[in-house]
Amino acid sequence: MAITFEQVEFIAGQAKIKADKAELTRFREDLDEMISFAEGMNEVDTGSVESTFYGLSCASRLRQDLVVESPPRETLLESAPERDESCFIVPEMVS
Repeated sequence: MAITFEQVEFIAGQAKIKADKAELTRFREDLDEMISFAEGMNEVDTGSVESTFYGLSCASRLRQDLVVESPPRETLLESAPERDESCFIVPEMVS
């Protein structure tokens, strides 16, 4: 599948890339090479390769997702530098 100059112009416009005709021609050639390479991957025989989620076999090092009781709100708010009755007060980041 070859990519056309018009398709490259459209993609550049969508990406807000300003490029002259020579740059767009070079982009088209580069994209055409990438697409040809990707299409070549369809010829690779992967029938004997077992499907995996991870490329490496490793055990999960994440903790188990267990439901636990949360500490009381008052206990959490005791260490807050600033607070009101039931919330932390934090500096305004976006005005």
